[in-house]
Amino acid sequence: EGRVFRDKDLKGVDVWAYQFNKDSPDPSESNPDYIVQCAEDGSFKFDYMSPGKYRIFAVKDNFADKLYQPEEDEIGVCFKDAVLIRDSTVVNKDFLIRMTREDTTFPVLQRAVSVTCNRVAMQFSEPVLYDTCKILIKEKQKPDSLKIKFLWDTGSNVLFAETGIQQDADYKITLSGIYDFTGNPVDTVLSSFNFHGTARRDTIAPVITGTVPSSGEKFADVSGKITIDFSEPVDTFKVNHNIVLTDTGLNPVPYKVAFSNVNSILIEPEVSLKSSKMYKIVISSGSIGDLYGNVIKDTTIVFTTVNTDTLGSIAGEITDPEEGSKGEIYISAIKIDKPFRHYQVVLAEPGDFEINNVLPGHYMLSAFRDSNSDKLFNFGRPFPFIPSERFTVFSDTVVVKSRWTNQDNVLKLPAK
Repeated sequence: EGRVFRDKDLKGVDVWAYQFNKDSPDPSESNPDYIVQCAEDGSFKFDYMSPGKYRIFAVKDNFADKLYQPEEDEIGVCFKDAVLIRDSTVVNKDFLIRMTREDTTFPVLQRAVSVTCNRVAMQFSEPVLYDTCKILIKEKQKPDSLKIKFLWDTGSNVLFAETGIQQDADYKITLSGIYDFTGNPVDTVLSSFNFHGTARRDTIAPVITGTVPSSGEKFADVSGKITIDFSEPVDTFKVNHNIVLTDTGLNPVPYKVAFSNVNSILIEPEVSLKSSKMYKIVISSGSIGDLYGNVIKDTTIVFTTVNTDTLGSIAGEITDPEEGSKGEIYISAIKIDKPFRHYQVVLAEPGDFEINNVLPGHYMLSAFRDSNSDKLFNFGRPFPFIPSERFTVFSDTVVVKSRWTNQDNVLKLPAK
C-alpha cells in the first residue's frame, strides 16, 4: 500500500503492479498483472496478490489500453520494488509515488538567425542545457571558423552566441554537447542549420526583463537579496558603480554585486534591511549598457520589506531509517494560500530543522533525499528502470502564525 502525489487531481490515475524475476518490466510493452485505482487522497492498496517480486507504477492511462504511452500519459515511478513472501503477514507499506510527464524526445535545432554582426540566435524545440556545448560556425566559402565568445540565454528555448564580426555571407552552424533538462541529447540529424550573416550592428539598448523582488512588492525579504534580469549581457564594470540602493530617507545601503550569469545580477546588501520599510533601486539613464555601447533608460524599482513582527517559523525533525544513505535533504514549505511562497532549507544529514521568517498562512511540508546531488528531485525512469529519489510529504497542513513557531513536525523518509 502507498500513496500517489500529483499536481492536479488524481481522477483517472491507476496503480499498476508487474510481477517479474530478472528482466525489468516495460509498461509501454506489456500489461500489468494487477491494477487498483487511487482514492481521492492518492492512497492505494493491493490485496490478494501472489507471492513474488513486483514493480509498481502510477499511470494516467489516457488511451485506456493498459499500456504506458511516453509523453502522452503521466507516470510515477517508485523508489523501491515490493517483495511478497508466501504465508507472511508483513504488509509492504510506504510506496510513495510522485507523478510526472516523461520527456523522451530529443531537442531539435529549428532555426538559426544572425541578429547582429556579433550575435547569432538559435531556436530549439525546447529549453536546453549548454554547459558542455560545442558550436562550429563556418562561412561556406572560407576554411576558417567564426570565433564564439560565449553563450547565453533568457530562460526560453532560444540560445544566443556572441561571435566575432560576421560578414554579409552564408554560414553553417553545427552543434554538439547540448541536452534538454531530462538529459536527452540534441538530435544529431537536426543539429546544423544554414543562415546568412549580417553586417548590422547592435543599436538596441538592454531592458530589464524582471526583478526579484518585483517593483511594488510589499513582502520583500529583509535579507535584501535582489535579482535583476536584463534582455542581453551587460557591461559588468559599469554595473558595479551605477546602481543606487537607498531607503525612503535617501540613506544609501552598501551592497555587493555578484553575477549569476552574463545577463543577470545579484545585489547583496551588506546589512540586513529594516522591517516594514520602503526601499528604492535607481539605475540612471546611460549608467549601464550592453557590450556594444547601448545604454539603459532611467529605471526605478521600489519595494517594501515584510513586517518581521508578523512572521513565524516551522520547526521539526526529519528521520531516515536507511543508515549510511547519501545525499543532502531538501525540506520545502510551500504556501497554499495567497500570497504564494516557497521556503526551503537543506540539511547534510537527518536531524532537526527550522525554517525561519515565514509568512503566516497554510503550508504543505515535504522533503526529498538528493541521492544524485543535482539539487533537483529525480522522478526516475520506467524503462530502462531508474528508481525515483525517496521523498515524504507531511500528512497535515502546517499553519504558521505571527511570532510563533509551529514545532514538533516530524518528517519520515520511507525505507527502501
